[in-house]
Amino acid sequence: MTIEGLAAELEGMLWRLQADWQRLRRAPNLDRLRLLMESFEMAANVAARLREQREGTGESQFQRALRVGRHLSDGVSFLPYRDPFTGIYNREGFDVLAGAELKRCRRYGRCFGLLVLVLCPPDLEGLQRAVATARAELREYDLVARYVDDLILIGVPEGGRGATRRVASRVLKALRAGDMGGWFQRLSYATVPEDGATLSGLFHAARDRLQE
Repeated sequence: MTIEGLAAELEGMLWRLQADWQRLRRAPNLDRLRLLMESFEMAANVAARLREQREGTGESQFQRALRVGRHLSDGVSFLPYRDPFTGIYNREGFDVLAGAELKRCRRYGRCFGLLVLVLCPPDLEGLQRAVATARAELREYDLVARYVDDLILIGVPEGGRGATRRVASRVLKALRAGDMGGWFQRLSYATVPEDGATLSGLFHAARDRLQE
């Protein structure tokens, strides 16, 4: 997508964010919280993509995104989508946000990559170190979640087969270089459209690849 298209998409998202936030303040409920979280994260992702691509064009939209983001951050920080020990998403948060990305894939024919990282850390500090190491190799808008115990999922929006493999290679190399090879287990991947179009299908494809 061009930078002009990203800027236009972001502008529309920001209008919807403000409307969602006002409705939530008037009548809080869980469904609206979910919608706000999804909209907020999607706008943040688009803003990050815009920042990567901008060449002067779209600067005003980007600055506006930052202002709205700061305004909303206090209101969404309490949402139960974060793992309290690592700061990354939990299973529910990942399901919501990856689900939104997969809807975009189906609607616009875009790609999406899923990494499945299996760890066996000696303690919580080891898990936190592994998560921080993996995140350092990712883009700002990639999705990282502690899905179940020591199972980490990484969503790569617009990540085709080749891009997802490169991300997996970087993460794997960083973990091994960080003296975590002793308890690092396996890393696998799956992509849209090659391995399916649903989160469940991608997860099972990546899991099967782990066993190959």
